[in-house]
Amino acid sequence: DGIPLEDGDAPLDWSDSGTELDAEDWHEQLQQNNIQLFDCRNDYESDQGTFQSAQPLNTKTFSETWSVLDDQVKSDAINPDEPVYIFCTGGIRCVKVGSYLKNKLGCKDVRSLRHGIIGYEQWASDADQSLWDGENFLFDK
Repeated sequence: DGIPLEDGDAPLDWSDSGTELDAEDWHEQLQQNNIQLFDCRNDYESDQGTFQSAQPLNTKTFSETWSVLDDQVKSDAINPDEPVYIFCTGGIRCVKVGSYLKNKLGCKDVRSLRHGIIGYEQWASDADQSLWDGENFLFDK
């Protein structure tokens, strides 16, 4: 996964990756103004579709994520004192990204979408409402 750890750094705690929100809570919270919402997928996935107002990380591979997040915090594009919302296709990448944001970059409140976009699309279909624009890129349809 290419997570950079410096000498003396403890490994990231995967169990401390933030709060998982179910699709309905996610949908509600995304309607707030000025939230920090990041698409943790690669650029070819984000190009297919994403949530309204999401900021893509613009990575070609997942291992590029860590340097992009470091730069986002250094440039104040991510405010670690405000809630940070993250999502991916199924939720697995968000565990790593959430843990990195909390344990390495000091973000206090990280919120991810339980079961990722796949879970949200199932909920949105039943609820007949959605904040998703486009298609969800799947590797193995």
